[in-house]
Amino acid sequence: MLLSKLRAGREIPGEGLQLSFRITGELPEDKDGGSCRFFVAGRRGDGSAVYTASRSLSGAEEAEVEGAKSAVVEALRLSGGKTIAEAYNAAMELLSKGGKPGVEFLAYVTAHDTAGFGPFSMLMEDKENIEEIIINRPCSPIIVYHSRLGFCRTNLAFRSEQAMRSALNRLVADAERELSSQTPIIDAQLADGSRVHAQSRPYSTNGAAVSIRLRSRGRVGVGQLLEGGTFTGDTLAYLWMAVDCGMNIVVSGAPASGKTSLLLSLLSLLPRYERIVVVEEDASELSMGDNFANSVNLQGRTHLLSKAGLRDQVMNALHVRPDRIVIGELRGAEARDVFSAGNLGMPFMTTMHSNCDGASLLGRLSSKPMEVEPQALSALDLAVFMRKDGTSRRIDSICEYSWAVRDNIDIKACDQDGCVKSRLDIGALKAGAQGSKVLARFSRLRMVSMQKAVAELRKRSKYVSAMPAGADAASYVQAYGL
Repeated sequence: MLLSKLRAGREIPGEGLQLSFRITGELPEDKDGGSCRFFVAGRRGDGSAVYTASRSLSGAEEAEVEGAKSAVVEALRLSGGKTIAEAYNAAMELLSKGGKPGVEFLAYVTAHDTAGFGPFSMLMEDKENIEEIIINRPCSPIIVYHSRLGFCRTNLAFRSEQAMRSALNRLVADAERELSSQTPIIDAQLADGSRVHAQSRPYSTNGAAVSIRLRSRGRVGVGQLLEGGTFTGDTLAYLWMAVDCGMNIVVSGAPASGKTSLLLSLLSLLPRYERIVVVEEDASELSMGDNFANSVNLQGRTHLLSKAGLRDQVMNALHVRPDRIVIGELRGAEARDVFSAGNLGMPFMTTMHSNCDGASLLGRLSSKPMEVEPQALSALDLAVFMRKDGTSRRIDSICEYSWAVRDNIDIKACDQDGCVKSRLDIGALKAGAQGSKVLARFSRLRMVSMQKAVAELRKRSKYVSAMPAGADAASYVQAYGL
């Protein structure tokens, strides 16, 4: 099988030396540049976005690339080289002998189709701008989600489903995955943190479909989220106080609305002395900073012989004396164990998919497959709802849950009886509102008046708003008050 060939160091394939993809001549009329060497981003005359290679390949150039691939494969075998850079140097040495202009681009294509993953690795070079690479049908133009332009069609397309599968399987080989008739659905996390999901027939009726969610080169930090408008200094200060108070927090919203990025920013606010256990399923997206000397990451894996799913790992987390547990995403029965831990005094932070209101979130938690019991739901203190507007993500609202009765909660009546504050007004809190659960708990735990709690909110807001661009948020927060 292909997987067995590629596991040992991802060998350069010697067969199938035809160029695996096409680069058409479609170029945007409005070229506004891009950070990657061979790509430009712009819009066509009809307004639709295009993210495209800076030039197309003629039939003669395709033949030249295919001729070069054979020699490059042989050169890499003799030298023991395996990287794209080594393939590029070998291709340049070969193609530049004729003295023709434009051989750099031909060498670039040759290198990626030989030692890389074809269009996948070409597009993955521009992680600063591209968030996702999408193939809806094997031979259709590849789609990308651009951080500024949104969904864009490219002028790159695989020649066949076989060529696309070959490139994909080389990409996920190190993660021990393979898209095949035996495994027509795969999920994989690459070494750089990018996540791959692919399906083929019979589940994807039009042929193989692929989604690659790229992890940016740098971790999205608190400063970037502040600058991008995900939250304000007031909101961040309020969440910081909630984290300090050990509140149970759920970050909710639609897919790709910024839930994980916000949860990552909350990790920067955690006290350094706590023992933190992070639990995720399949993909590892949450990582603790170097300032945390007492943290551990657990991962649910169900494809291994010794299976341990997300719920198993949540239970395991409770056995290692954590001060707080962080769960990447709640999806199923593990929610009951998480909320049970919350009721036992073990704070948690997590994400989940839900509509942007407090009652809908409770309804999802209490229904299948989560089925959290009403008395356990009372552990929930705070829900932060994310919203995606075009290419921007921001906090839409924050709900504080103030339970009148802990063991008999009528979820449907929450909005009517005042158990849920459907939208929190940070400005009103700064003005001295007395109704905030976060400020009330901060006041009780720190043994200060509500007025001093409001003053602390103002002070923290001013502090985080002055955070220098590019500063390490964990270190910056740790230095507060010193």
